[in-house]
Amino acid sequence: MVYKNSRSNFQLLSWCCSCLLALLCAALFVIDLYANIALSSHKEVKHHRYDQLNLHGFMDRYLVEITPAWWTVIIWIILYALLVLWFLYVFYLMMCRQLCSRDMKSPLFPSIFWFLFCIVHILNGVWLYLTLRQNLVISGIVLLVLTILLYVLWMMVSRVCWLDVTSYNDPNDVESCDDDVVELSSCEVMILRFLTFNIFPFYAIWCTVTACLQWSIIFHYSLFQWSQNLSCILSLAVLSVILLIYWMICSFVKRDWFIWTWLPTISVFFAGLAVLLQQHTIGGRHAPAVLFVFVLMLVSAVVLVFRFFSLCCCPPKFSNHRFSRV
Repeated sequence: MVYKNSRSNFQLLSWCCSCLLALLCAALFVIDLYANIALSSHKEVKHHRYDQLNLHGFMDRYLVEITPAWWTVIIWIILYALLVLWFLYVFYLMMCRQLCSRDMKSPLFPSIFWFLFCIVHILNGVWLYLTLRQNLVISGIVLLVLTILLYVLWMMVSRVCWLDVTSYNDPNDVESCDDDVVELSSCEVMILRFLTFNIFPFYAIWCTVTACLQWSIIFHYSLFQWSQNLSCILSLAVLSVILLIYWMICSFVKRDWFIWTWLPTISVFFAGLAVLLQQHTIGGRHAPAVLFVFVLMLVSAVVLVFRFFSLCCCPPKFSNHRFSRV
């Protein structure tokens, strides 16, 4: 009896810590969103000497072969809108489903997740501020750290949403005696997985694409002053390796987990399209980096078509009855 009470008190304390960190994370997200809007729309000052730039001015000043069209900022807007939706839904699950439940179990996401997510929001604002103040190398390093953290968060939420969340109203589900498992309805589990498995890889891949562009700028304008072709091709080669690993994991290794994860690949396709529209060509011998982007865009389109037909022809089969309906 003492053991059960102490365990219950520990779970309540863990839930309270996680909730407080989640509220802090949401507050930092709002501040980060405001800072992004303010910094991105800041007007140029000091007689157009580019001492302070808005986002459009930065892209005009540091042009490379793979600079996309200005409308790619819409992808950031879509990403932040989805994050707002995810925050609202997660807080609904935490407050309305867990807090109001008499069966208080483990928090939906652990405290370490919210702590790392807070760091991501802070780094995002720092990265944009340093970038627009033309501290290219430092901001590029900050962006790399930010991107790595996003991949860590992606792995964490994938494990939580697939292994630590169950459906209590699924007749095929066996009631679990594990207090570390969060029980939700089938519809709630499905929505949580759909949002999480799209938003976090979307955020990570899009930051990887942004890092590819920024480091090509750093290689060309700041660090080594390489040619545009060499700078862009080297950055695109690293991006290609990461994308191939991601596509292999989502299509074959963890296909059941990421069967509905479409937004990252779609964003890569539209990023490539934005580059082609900006350069008004698909590249060639005189623009090999643009041709590289065109190939990546074609591969992303092929991956999307392949995943669509594989979903139609070979729907995923779950070995565990617990996940057979989600």
